[in-house]
Amino acid sequence: MPIKKLYLIEKRNILNEMKTAMKLQELRFLCIYLARIDARRRDETRVVKFPMNEFARILEIKDPTIPYFKKTTNALLQKIIHVPHEKYEIGWRAFQLFKECQVYQEDGEWVVEIDAHDRALPLMFEFKDNYISYNLGNVLNLKSANHIRMYEILKQWQGNKVKVFSLAELKEKLGMENSNERWSNFTRVLESSKQALKEHTDITFTYRPIKKGKAGKVVSVQFVISANENFSNKLGLDEFVGAEMASEIDSLDTSNKPNYNELMKDELWEYAFGIAEKVKATHPKAYAAKVLKAWKSKGYRTPEDLIKAKEITKPKKDTDEYEWLENDFTWVANNFEDPEELETKV
Repeated sequence: MPIKKLYLIEKRNILNEMKTAMKLQELRFLCIYLARIDARRRDETRVVKFPMNEFARILEIKDPTIPYFKKTTNALLQKIIHVPHEKYEIGWRAFQLFKECQVYQEDGEWVVEIDAHDRALPLMFEFKDNYISYNLGNVLNLKSANHIRMYEILKQWQGNKVKVFSLAELKEKLGMENSNERWSNFTRVLESSKQALKEHTDITFTYRPIKKGKAGKVVSVQFVISANENFSNKLGLDEFVGAEMASEIDSLDTSNKPNYNELMKDELWEYAFGIAEKVKATHPKAYAAKVLKAWKSKGYRTPEDLIKAKEITKPKKDTDEYEWLENDFTWVANNFEDPEELETKV
């Protein structure tokens, strides 16, 4: 699916008020998912396709193996949110955000496909009022789940300029309802969020505690929310998903086509070519040349180096052939472009 240039997130307030213990990467994924759908239309855009390298970058997958990818996608499918009940003043509804994940290879490229849960669709599509809207760039640079949630919570009330939350309600919205931290410790969360939003989002805020009783116990927090006049959206989704994809292979000089006859003399060539064949590259020699250059840049010179780095496994007894690791396709997906585009670049 082509990346939209207008990364607008729109969701009903009731979804924005969700209560869930989501990690930073999961919250970020949800934000990007919402930016990829079209909330103004019906739910035809509910299924979003991510190239494997984008999916790995968004969720900061450090161990690109099939079991880890399964673990990550399973966690997304199991994520349950609690939202205020729309019909009753006291109560809530709980359901999963996503219902299905598919991982498959399409035209030589591995992709991850995500579909929202049916229960979540009314909170994402075809609403006309009581919704929040903001540009995705506001949250991409935030480094904490608390920072993202604080931004979304306060953004919803920006038009009011002043908003008071009970301390218990605020902690619950931040997924900290089980925290027994003292106010002096909780202010660290607020101060950290205050600085992060000032540096990276289109709003800023100040706050003051509201105390009650002789002991002066903090029971509520008052926020004053303002537009951030110094904000400029410096990071878009294109830049974000590519920010850490650029490895040493991208800085290699590939302006001249390699001499394949010379490359084939290299001890590692057959293994590089094996990867090209495994991913069914349209231009296997060009693809293998890119793989080989990547290995060389990492200091690999012999098959033993590849074994040590776990790029290939040890050979079986009484055979000279190496078996490819199960995670070959993820390693390639995280480091290489479309095989069809490689021939003109190496």
